[in-house]
Amino acid sequence: MLFIIGEFTLYIILKLGLYYLYHIFNILIIPSYTQPKRFLMDSIWRGVYFTFLSTGYWFALTTIRNRDKIADLENLKLKNELQNQALEKSLLTAENAYLKSQINPHFLLNTLNFLYNSIAKFSEKTADSILLLSDIMRYALTSTDADGKVRLDEEIDNIESFLKLNQARFNQRLCIDYEIDGDTYGLRIIPLVLITFVENVFKYADLLNPSNPAKVSIQIIENILIFSTYNLKRKSVQFDSHGIGIENVKSRLNTYYQYELTIDDNESEYKLTLKVNL
Repeated sequence: MLFIIGEFTLYIILKLGLYYLYHIFNILIIPSYTQPKRFLMDSIWRGVYFTFLSTGYWFALTTIRNRDKIADLENLKLKNELQNQALEKSLLTAENAYLKSQINPHFLLNTLNFLYNSIAKFSEKTADSILLLSDIMRYALTSTDADGKVRLDEEIDNIESFLKLNQARFNQRLCIDYEIDGDTYGLRIIPLVLITFVENVFKYADLLNPSNPAKVSIQIIENILIFSTYNLKRKSVQFDSHGIGIENVKSRLNTYYQYELTIDDNESEYKLTLKVNL
């Protein structure tokens, strides 16, 4: 708007300037320029005309832009509302699924406890296996604290229960060395990470070779956790070192920690080392 006013003022000044130049140098001019009042009125009228024309164009253009902006904001608001509705629906579905998953496993835990109590007086060995399975299930269902973590010693206890249960399944014939070194006090970790690597050992390793047993090692040096596994591969099983389980572990570790994961995978052996700054 200021630009239009300035332009109109400049137009009047230039017209008057030309009039006086023509008059000073006695240049032949059209009759209307010989009458200053008429000239001034014509100039003002012409200026006002173009001013209103420019103002109308500016107003129309501004209105269209504002209308488009409002339409874009309304579309964005509608899109956000639809996304929020979809999110609320997904959240409700997830909550229902979570509640359902809580009911079914707890029913299973109660059943396992019933079996343990029923079998303990007849077969202590079988009862102990049921108790180990119950401990593993209970740990998997335990809610984490607000930081999404559990105590490191709880994660290690779960690994040991898993090893004992599988040894019981195979009559203590599995060839696997397990060692732990260091103080776990005060250290926390996201749950069910280390067990994924241990499960891979049982899934793919040759565990019946006493001359070359599989190895699971846990070391804690200050706040650094060093977890490693080693095993010979079973020839009859195709090993996938980049499976869904490991990719899921990587994704979870990326969220919480600075870590190093190295995998040495060849035709006959598989080695894994994980270093995590807890």
